[in-house]
Amino acid sequence: MSCFLPPPATKPTRPCGSFNGEKRQNDMTEPIAVPLEARQEDYRVNVVDVADFNERVVGAYNNGTAERGLEADDQVARSIVPAGTGALRDFSYIAPDIPEFITENCVGCMECVTECPDTAILGKVVDPSTLEEYLGGITDEELRKKMTEQWGITNKYYTVLEKKGVGGGKFGIFIDPTKCKGCAECVTICDDNALKMIAKTDDVMLNSRKSHRYFKNIGPSATGFLYGRENIGIVAATGCNTVYTSTYPYNPYLVPWTNSLFENAPADAMGVRARWDQLGW
Repeated sequence: MSCFLPPPATKPTRPCGSFNGEKRQNDMTEPIAVPLEARQEDYRVNVVDVADFNERVVGAYNNGTAERGLEADDQVARSIVPAGTGALRDFSYIAPDIPEFITENCVGCMECVTECPDTAILGKVVDPSTLEEYLGGITDEELRKKMTEQWGITNKYYTVLEKKGVGGGKFGIFIDPTKCKGCAECVTICDDNALKMIAKTDDVMLNSRKSHRYFKNIGPSATGFLYGRENIGIVAATGCNTVYTSTYPYNPYLVPWTNSLFENAPADAMGVRARWDQLGW
């Protein structure tokens, strides 16, 4: 609502409006009643619409239109970031090379997985019968052949377990082409020559994307080959870890994460740990 107010020496020639239906006399200003929208959900539980955030907000940052294209709605103005949005960021344009996995040389040590600073290399162990059933569902013969070659037999995950009579699993290493920055740390750390850098071509990138997509779709590693997810959380001290990781709207963490002032982090962490102890975690 807008209206003209005469100089203070005179009274308004007409009321500027009303508040809750009542005129305010002898008052040169008027509060504007802004009706609250009826809430359709409990925001204490549904803090953010993850699907909308990932598509609209992260999408705008990815294509460079966020600064001018995003409205200041409740998804943006509160600076809330859902878990795992960092997975939607694409770094494939940065480097000219990408690692290639050489299955027959791999011993399953996972050194490359732990060394990668960008979580671009992922390992998985799958029961042979489950893997065979999954690969049988791939109709493209060439793609099925490539995917079959990605899985190998190692002493660690197959031979030793077979001798124990518990059943072994096939092991595979997969590169996420959207996260790899071509640093070659994985190639350097591997003592078995199971990785090498190759030039990015259209075919190489297409195969890498397909391989990584099938890696995700095949499901988690069989529980017999790893321990379950720990009850963990991250209490971060403000600094490089915040800048390098959880910078709006990209959050790489899939576990509870909080950021405190750098001098308060120990006390913050002790408080979180104490509460978890009370809960029996």
